[in-house]
Amino acid sequence: MTKIDCLVCHDTTGTYKKVPTGAGMPDPKVDLVAVAKNVGPTSRKTCGDCHFNGGGGEAVKHADLSRQLLHPERSCDVHMGGYDFQCSECHRTRNHKIAGRSSSVPVVEGSLSCSTCHSETPHYGDGLLDHHLNKHSANIACTTCHAPVYAKCKPTKTFWDWSKAGDKTRKPKKDKYGMADYHWKKGEFVWKESAKPVYRWYGGFTKRVLLGDTLDLTQKEISITEPVGSINDPNSKISPFKIMAGVQAVDA
Repeated sequence: MTKIDCLVCHDTTGTYKKVPTGAGMPDPKVDLVAVAKNVGPTSRKTCGDCHFNGGGGEAVKHADLSRQLLHPERSCDVHMGGYDFQCSECHRTRNHKIAGRSSSVPVVEGSLSCSTCHSETPHYGDGLLDHHLNKHSANIACTTCHAPVYAKCKPTKTFWDWSKAGDKTRKPKKDKYGMADYHWKKGEFVWKESAKPVYRWYGGFTKRVLLGDTLDLTQKEISITEPVGSINDPNSKISPFKIMAGVQAVDA
């Protein structure tokens, strides 16, 4: 892990902040001595200051990451709302290498799944139902059953049309969730709350379009990332995914 400001993660005062145009430098108004004297463990806030805004805004890219997790209800997140977990309770570190990642980025610091804590046989009763549920766990990801919808407590962006950007005369409209459907700098959006995921076989690897790859522009849709897996792959499980669709420029 390089080029990361220690205080971003370890400030406990809640006063440390950056200047958007400051190339990563702290706001001159911050009392750096006071902040330095009050460093401590990470928290949902320090993690969330970055991860709640993945994709350029709150709940844009990652469906269930938003400021709702600062003080969530149990129905929003059973670990944070039910047991007051901090992010690091699951995303544990060794030498500042933080386990876990999004499916859209490669594993560089250790993978993480529900079974990391709950084991591959998480249903611990002695009944026949638990026996069969544990057999299901060999082929079905935990979140397929235990997260039947995503963005339960705050809408997430599911469609982004960059080609519509630039119209300063267009007045944004609020959808049924109170979210704006347009921004002249960014384009047109669609938001969804408590949306149903799509399901694919997933073995922990992701196919990605990389810089320099040739695209088939005759396709109606191009997948920038897609899960790799198969019913014939013993490491694959049926897993839920949020689809983030969009219209964007491409280098022909």
